[in-house]
Amino acid sequence: MRKILLLALGLLCCVPVQAADWSPVADSMLTRWGKQVRPDNVWAQYPRPQMKRDQWKNLNGMWDYAVTASGSAKPDTFDGEILVPFAIEAPLSGVGKRLAEDEALWYHTSFDLSDLKRDSDSPIRLHFEAVDYACDVWVNGEKLGSHIGGNLPFSFLVQNSKASGNELVVKVIDATDAVGKYQLRGKQKVQNRGIFYTPVSGIWQTVWIEPVAANHIESLKVSGSDQGLVTVVANVVGEYQQLRISAKEGSKTDTTIGTAKGVELTIDDPKLWSPDSPTLYDLKVELLDQDGKVLDSVDSYVGLRTVGKRRDADGNLRLTLNGKDIFHWGPLDQGWWPGGLLTPPSEEAITFEIDFLRDAGFNMIRKHIKVEPRRYYYYCDQVGMLVWQDQIEGGAGFQSEEWPKWQRLGKDHPAGNKPQSWKEGDSLDADWPDAAHEQYMVELKGMVDHLYNHPSIVTWVPFNERWGQHRSMEVGEWIKAYDPSRHINIASGGNFFPVGDMADEHVYPHPDFPVDDPRYDDYVKIVGEFGGHGWPVADHLWGSKRNWGYGGLPKTKQEYIERYKESIDRLATLKSQGVAGAVYTQTTDVEGEINGLMTYDRDVNKIASAHLRQIAEDNEIVDAKGDLTASRPNIIVVLVDDMGYSDLGCYGSEIDTPNIDALAAGGLQFTQFYNQGRCCPTRASLMTGLQPHQAGIGHMTSPPGQALGIEGPYQGYLNDQCTTLASVLQDAGYATMMTGKWHLGVDRKECWPLQRGFQKYYGCLSGAINYFKPGGDRGLTEGNEFIKTPEGFYATDTFTDKAIEYLQAAKEADDDQPTFLYLAYNAPHWPLNAKWEDFQKYRGKYKQGWDAMIKARNERQRELGLLDPNTEPAPHPGPTWDSLNDKQHNRLDAIMAAYAGCLDSVDQNIGKLITHLKATGEYDNTVIFFLSDNGACQEGGAFGNGTEAMVKNPPLETTNGVRIGLHWAGACNTPYRKYKHFVHEGGACTPMIAHWPKGIPSDTSGKLVHQRAYLQDFMPTVIELAGGAYPNDVTACDGRSMVPLLAGDRTGIHFDPMFWEHEGNASVRMGQWKLVREYEHPWELYDLSNDRTEINDLAEQKPKLRDDMITMWEDWATKTGVMFPKRFNMYEFLQKKKQAEKN
Repeated sequence: MRKILLLALGLLCCVPVQAADWSPVADSMLTRWGKQVRPDNVWAQYPRPQMKRDQWKNLNGMWDYAVTASGSAKPDTFDGEILVPFAIEAPLSGVGKRLAEDEALWYHTSFDLSDLKRDSDSPIRLHFEAVDYACDVWVNGEKLGSHIGGNLPFSFLVQNSKASGNELVVKVIDATDAVGKYQLRGKQKVQNRGIFYTPVSGIWQTVWIEPVAANHIESLKVSGSDQGLVTVVANVVGEYQQLRISAKEGSKTDTTIGTAKGVELTIDDPKLWSPDSPTLYDLKVELLDQDGKVLDSVDSYVGLRTVGKRRDADGNLRLTLNGKDIFHWGPLDQGWWPGGLLTPPSEEAITFEIDFLRDAGFNMIRKHIKVEPRRYYYYCDQVGMLVWQDQIEGGAGFQSEEWPKWQRLGKDHPAGNKPQSWKEGDSLDADWPDAAHEQYMVELKGMVDHLYNHPSIVTWVPFNERWGQHRSMEVGEWIKAYDPSRHINIASGGNFFPVGDMADEHVYPHPDFPVDDPRYDDYVKIVGEFGGHGWPVADHLWGSKRNWGYGGLPKTKQEYIERYKESIDRLATLKSQGVAGAVYTQTTDVEGEINGLMTYDRDVNKIASAHLRQIAEDNEIVDAKGDLTASRPNIIVVLVDDMGYSDLGCYGSEIDTPNIDALAAGGLQFTQFYNQGRCCPTRASLMTGLQPHQAGIGHMTSPPGQALGIEGPYQGYLNDQCTTLASVLQDAGYATMMTGKWHLGVDRKECWPLQRGFQKYYGCLSGAINYFKPGGDRGLTEGNEFIKTPEGFYATDTFTDKAIEYLQAAKEADDDQPTFLYLAYNAPHWPLNAKWEDFQKYRGKYKQGWDAMIKARNERQRELGLLDPNTEPAPHPGPTWDSLNDKQHNRLDAIMAAYAGCLDSVDQNIGKLITHLKATGEYDNTVIFFLSDNGACQEGGAFGNGTEAMVKNPPLETTNGVRIGLHWAGACNTPYRKYKHFVHEGGACTPMIAHWPKGIPSDTSGKLVHQRAYLQDFMPTVIELAGGAYPNDVTACDGRSMVPLLAGDRTGIHFDPMFWEHEGNASVRMGQWKLVREYEHPWELYDLSNDRTEINDLAEQKPKLRDDMITMWEDWATKTGVMFPKRFNMYEFLQKKKQAEKN
């Protein structure tokens, strides 16, 4: 390792080196944020948001380091460079080596003050946010002092600084878990394994400096109550002690003056802080001299809230916030990171994690035996996340006398007879020497003082389990007196003492509590840890060979999810019996402990946050979201058949669709909504929330009378391992009805609409039909009976009329019952049986051809914001229009006019439906979704099929009608490539409109939604809207609720990869990247952030990304039951079956 010679003190020193050759330790796991860390961007945010000054300087970056014997003097040469603020053991430090008990870690850097505004003789404060464990600090050769304790900030007043060339040296020693040291070290252990992790030594949080006045504020103690009382106490350096404080929220400011010993300010009509409304008041605290001159000024904030407890009707103590009951529901959060160990890689990383937990329904985090950077708590304050804060534990561990034996709360606890369990005659407290206890109290008081101002912190936990538990009554009584504003949980899961507010039990894997034991009647009953269900995610494991979770590892992910659900179900029972809070283990995997809800690298959410919230809501652990779900709207899903991306006016078309356009103008218009590329698979995913293979329709439904005779992903009808939108909505109290095309299984009656959750049905069970005279095996069904085609039947009109009839009947039967209507038009699927008048409306409008149509639609799409001005449309698959003759032009104009006429008729009927909803007063609280099952259909040859005569006198044979063919289909899907059957954008991305006057915020209506969504999202969406529940005995839903998008949230709902397969055509979408292929063609790779039209194939330029995504797709395909590399094709299967029967 190279040696670095220290510059002489008299020489000019530089700011921390930004080494060009720095890199994380090789072959280390990193998070996505860890991969973005650089010496010039590491933890650049202001570190102390509750006492902010404008002038400051960050010293993070490259420092020199050396490791010597612990008794050695400052070295003359250093071993290399280390990236501060990462511990020497952390991969992101660039070093990655252990510090032994008998070694010292030395740091050296230099800094200047020339860019700070200050008086030349004014002092500076040098701040260390955390150094583990004991350190000495020198500046310019003068020792400033020492600090003991590895988890709290400390500072020194520097009087000997210079404008430039200041030298800073730090010496650190760290005994970690050495016997007899009683060091407070949390989850660190030299022999890291199981529930103990890699040691952390040295600087592990930000180092920074700030100029201060001779008379200045050193620290603040701020509190706010639910009565609007704000109290500020300041520790002031210098002679003057007068303070002026101002509290501001919005345009209102309240001000008062008092002394540093305590200033009180009462805010009238206070806005309280809570998880649902985390209001923070800005504070300005000014230090004044006797003439009122401002000597020092800092910015802070305060949240007004009061924590408490009360007895419910059954006599159980419940936790309260601002006088209202609140069940504390949170994860055990270790706060460890693969790249930084105790140090998060960035602020973005911690906010991502907290946001995930909030989205998952948690309102609390138990911060486990770690003190986070201040900005962590700042974000919790901002977003309303409650925090239980553990004290850092110490002592040598299980086998030492520094921890007592363990007595569980429950007399029949399943772990009550282990070797370390308490037995009669054992002490419940360890015997710590006075010096060790005094240091413990110094660090406990320091933590309380350090974090006191954060409204998010509502509970102190002095001991975890019985780790280092000693003098428990003394500690409990002290902290209860020192901070009476918070709950005290004396020993979470540890040895119970009658002090504080809580009795806390730990049980794994499923929760339990001795609710009938009278010893705990005067305490809030808490399940402080449970769960710990493990699930290994391949390629996201830290590398330990001892990967483990509580209760052993499940065999499948579904088993993992079911274990989690069972735990929450048991917790719901405990909640009803008096338990008032619970902590699930845990937020993330840590090293070999793989029981996190996320992987250690934070790349994979093992259970989607929406699913976690739904499970909690279903079990009444948390309240269901209000806002959009409170009114349980009527729900209408309108599905059209084979409509291209650009075929509606609001998506760029010349076709007259004013009623559908009005839905878009008054609602939301999705630009990246995905289907399954074909009719049957799309309907399967829409109805079930699953991949079509999971529902049994991996390819197509079997034709009438031609059963495939197989079971599994390609059986050709809905299986028994799925539910439907209709079933979950009927269970939620909705009247359910459907008209139109079913296409999810015709030969098996148990798969028909009435058997799959619909109470009313009218339509065609099979696929394509004649619009005027459906018949034969493609005839009509009402309820469970085949019926004759009525006089005057026209599919688009009749399906709408019947839908209105069903809606009216439901309203007359029970005006308060919400309704679900699935209106599945067969239009504009072939045969294109347009009504003559609708056809005539468009006859002649397409004689300029597809080239002109594409150009006009692209221009309109740019005007509408659907296309970026720089987006190049995909090339059209056909010949130029001018290369064709007039006869061809005339025929092609006719078949496109028939197509347009069919769509025009759909729009007319949407207008009819809307008129009915308005007339019956249901319009405002009806959410209407309008979408297509796939892109425009190329079936029918390159130039389509049919003539004007076939429009005027349509053949009865369904398959012998008008079809637009490949070249018109390519134009209808502009600007995208491909069409029906394929999972390129032209086949799998189609329009989707959501309209709901009462629910969608008015300031978002008429806007484009660019976030991704797909068919499987309908299931969780309708469940959330209806307050329903997804059954536990079917395949887990594959979607995410779109309700946040409806509510105006544009952070997106899909972060995990999305997968497709149809007929061997396949795709995976991962963020901006899309991997896609045609069957038996090479994989293609596109960056959709700047190439939505899939023109620039990057597969050869990015082979690793391509291969990784191929592996992802193949893993998904294997798990989902997709046949590959040889595809399954129903028509080929039937042909071989018939041939075999002949032979």
